Amino acid sequence: MKNSLSKMALGMVFTLTFSAGVFAQETPVFQLGPRVGVASEALFDAASTPNPLGTLKSDPTLSYHGGLYMRLQSRRLSIQPELLFSSAASSLQLVNQPGGAAQVLNLNVRRVSVPVVLGIRFFKVFRLQAGPSFNNLSQLKLRDAVNATSFAHNFRKSEVSGMAGIGLDLGNLVLDVRYQSPLTDFAPEFTIGGQTYQTDGTPGTWMVTAGFKLF
Repeated sequence: MKNSLSKMALGMVFTLTFSAGVFAQETPVFQLGPRVGVASEALFDAASTPNPLGTLKSDPTLSYHGGLYMRLQSRRLSIQPELLFSSAASSLQLVNQPGGAAQVLNLNVRRVSVPVVLGIRFFKVFRLQAGPSFNNLSQLKLRDAVNATSFAHNFRKSEVSGMAGIGLDLGNLVLDVRYQSPLTDFAPEFTIGGQTYQTDGTPGTWMVTAGFKLF
C-alpha cells in the first residue's frame, strides 16, 4: 500500500508540474461556482470471515453533498480543487443468528472532503478527470439506541481516496460522474452491546454532481 501511495504521489507531482508548464504558456481561465450532488455508498463491506457473534451489514444508501468548486483551465487541461460537505442517513443491520431478526441501528454520517482533480478536455465540452480526495469524517453518530445498546467505532477521522470519471461542460452548467475508492489502509470495527464486530474496509462510491459556473 505504501508503495502504491508513493507511486501515486510521484505521478501527481509529475502531472501537476507538467500542467504548470502548460498553464505558463497560456492564460488560464478561472472559474468558481457552487456544486450539489448525490452518491451511492455503504459504510463498509461485511467481513468475509464468519463471526460467531453474528453478521454486521451496511446496505448502500444515498448521501447528499454540496459545496464549491474552483477551476484553472487552459485549452486542454484543468485543475479543479473543491470543498464538499456530505451527509447521509445510514444504517447497520446486526443478525446474531442465521435466519434471525436483524437489529437495526440508524446513523448520521457527515464528511468534509477536498478533492483535487486534474482534467483533460476533448471535443471542447468533455473532460476526463482523476485525482485524490482528502476526506475527514466529522460525524458518525447513532441516531437512536435500540434498548440502550452500547455503540462505538474505530473509523479513521481522515483518509485519502482516489477518484476518476468524466465531466461535461454545457455553458455555465458543469456535470461530473466519478468513481471514488479508498487508498489508505482502512479496517473499521464496531462495538455493539459490548461485542466487537470486524468489517472488511470501505467499498468504492459512485458520485453524480452538478455545478453552476458563476464566473
